[in-house]
Amino acid sequence: MTLIVARTFGETVWIVGDTKFSGGPTELPQPQLGLKILALDQNTFIGYSGSPEIAHEILGNLAAKCGGKSLNETADVLMTELTKRRHPEIDFIIAHHGQISTVKNHKHITNQQVAWIGDSQAFEAFQKYCKLIESDKLQIGNILEEAMQLVIGDLSIQSVGGQVTVAISEENDSHYLSFGKAVSPRYKPIAEEWKAVDFGNAANGGYSFTTITPAEKGISGWGYFLHQARFGRYFAADLSRQSFVIFVSREKNAAEFCSVVSKELGYEITHAWSWGS
Repeated sequence: MTLIVARTFGETVWIVGDTKFSGGPTELPQPQLGLKILALDQNTFIGYSGSPEIAHEILGNLAAKCGGKSLNETADVLMTELTKRRHPEIDFIIAHHGQISTVKNHKHITNQQVAWIGDSQAFEAFQKYCKLIESDKLQIGNILEEAMQLVIGDLSIQSVGGQVTVAISEENDSHYLSFGKAVSPRYKPIAEEWKAVDFGNAANGGYSFTTITPAEKGISGWGYFLHQARFGRYFAADLSRQSFVIFVSREKNAAEFCSVVSKELGYEITHAWSWGS
């Protein structure tokens, strides 16, 4: 299971999702992770819920047929691909030139302001968290990202997990969102006394990270680098070749991680910020 949410704000569509494939309790040492918001072309993102293997096959056929096509044409081809298979539980969200469509339960719905696919309980929690953190000081993208992160961290919800992926679609631009974040450590204030707080101490809960994104539009790929742990992970997807690879590496900083993985990928990836670079 999963949760993918798209929302229109002005002329921009924000689409956020998790990266966990396996639903519910698992005996694996960690959940199976992967990218579920993929770039179909330079103007189109598609998020999916359901079997990764079947969704990847469908999206591979879609990429070969629909590059540069309109939103409705893309959805029509997607519907045709779905009717060939007996898996109605696979749903899709399409963000194209600042517009949202869904192919959900084998029905195509257009011109949506807010759309979601995946687990209904997770979406209810997502809406609750959005209301809790809404603020005039926060951009809509920050609110959606924060709410999805809270859903992932909610122990009562086992259907989502991993990290938060964020992408935007506008009239003339579509790309994964590159951002960095610092999370404050847990500590108890001590009155009338100074105390140093080790921000990078994992035991205290303080950490920071940057997302890793392709430098060019139209490439499916996303990752993150944890600064304190000096650890990075990048999900690289090539729909035309049906290649889905996770690159993992420990480097001194995000800049070096991007340099190492870019050489393996054959295209440039970038970070929002990096220490000591």
